[in-house]
Amino acid sequence: MFVNKTILIVALFFSACGAIAQSTSNISLHFSYGVDLPDGDLADRFGVDFNAAAGLDYIWKNDWFAGYHAHMLLGSNVKEDVISNLRTTEGNLIGQQKNQAIVSLRQRAFLNGIHVGKFINISNSSFSHGPRISLGSSVFSHYIIFNDESATVNQLLGQYGSGYDRLTRGLTLEQFIGYQYKNDNGGVNVFGGFQFVQGFTQNVRPVDFDTRIRDDRNRIDLLFGVRLGVYIRLFEFGTAEQVYY
Repeated sequence: MFVNKTILIVALFFSACGAIAQSTSNISLHFSYGVDLPDGDLADRFGVDFNAAAGLDYIWKNDWFAGYHAHMLLGSNVKEDVISNLRTTEGNLIGQQKNQAIVSLRQRAFLNGIHVGKFINISNSSFSHGPRISLGSSVFSHYIIFNDESATVNQLLGQYGSGYDRLTRGLTLEQFIGYQYKNDNGGVNVFGGFQFVQGFTQNVRPVDFDTRIRDDRNRIDLLFGVRLGVYIRLFEFGTAEQVYY
């Protein structure tokens, strides 16, 4: 009788102290949107841009993650008038029919790379939250596009435009620091924070048509941005429950 009571008490004690926890890893898809301020050599060419991104992460059960990301940067403030040699003394552009052409310059840029990071959970509830930090590297490409509304400026049509677009490419170092809210029961999760990009780039065109020389100098292209995003779990692995005492 005494032995049976003892076993019952011990069983109740460990049942009260035990905690059930999920131990899972997963693959998640994420989307984010942000605004970037340029600095360094990039600020001499472009102004503020809008940055849309998507990516895929493998997230370990200890909240480390690694994955791929792709960003597309769009901007309307181009500070270099790379087609100044095509303008008349009044600053106009003349099209095929000898009419005034309307051409606007726009920024296009892309980041394609990888990253690794950590979510630091500071909550014990099912809605975890805490700092999110990551480091990454990308191939960074940026250039100027020409919006010729009438498509009549011969010097900018087809492959000729590449002589003016200042296509520039190189590798980056990237850092993100922010905050994340994570739903441990699945569904949509959100994050936000600041992103920093340091690009080590160079013009890849053999010659710029307006200057008639090759720009082979090494550039430091910097971006400072703020981002908001969501991510969604696609697949989970290792869903066995574990008991901790």
